[in-house]
Amino acid sequence: MGQIDTKFINSKTKNKPKVFVETGTFAGGIPQKMLDDGTFSEWGKVYTIELSEDNCKMASFKYSIYENGGNNDDINKHTGEKDESFKDRKEFFDGKLVLLQGDSSEKLKDVLSEVNEPIFFWLDAHSGTNKLYARGEVDCPLLNELTIIKTHSIKNHSIAIDDADKFGVKHMSGDEIKCDYTDINKFEVVRKLREINMGYEIEVLDIGSGTPMLVARCLEEFKPYQ
Repeated sequence: MGQIDTKFINSKTKNKPKVFVETGTFAGGIPQKMLDDGTFSEWGKVYTIELSEDNCKMASFKYSIYENGGNNDDINKHTGEKDESFKDRKEFFDGKLVLLQGDSSEKLKDVLSEVNEPIFFWLDAHSGTNKLYARGEVDCPLLNELTIIKTHSIKNHSIAIDDADKFGVKHMSGDEIKCDYTDINKFEVVRKLREINMGYEIEVLDIGSGTPMLVARCLEEFKPYQ
């Protein structure tokens, strides 16, 4: 699980989208990072999707602390605590932050039905070595996520994909497969991105905050189309 922050996003997008969508919240994800570093206010709407109900309950507990004026010091005092009232979906900060539980391939459909403008996507849903990682029908739903994004009427989204170094391989812990990326090779990912927008500039970046990420964005000379 890598990290991305608003400062990096600002540097990589000519006109930063107002909407941020994350898949793979874990127990707080990038929205928690935004709340910590003070950049949450720079976004108009933030969605985060997590498969594990327990992780959603932990994330919900943390977001509620921030919503009530707390900070990271307060979070550290309550590590692992859960919001047992969380179920399926919960909104914070008057609806600006939305936490959804379920398969990202399906929940993305719900998100896209609510948004009619460019989005910055951070796609980081996958199984893994940490015991808290959830495992769905597929270890990494990335290709399914890109297929859903392709159906959206907006075609000039910015998309960042974590764990680009794992494309095409099996992530092992001893003799146990923790995440199987063998069907997700770079060629297939780039093909899927080109289906969304042929004008994407696509590059692999390592910003020193986790594993390398693949970033797709529209260049100035390509006019975004709808």
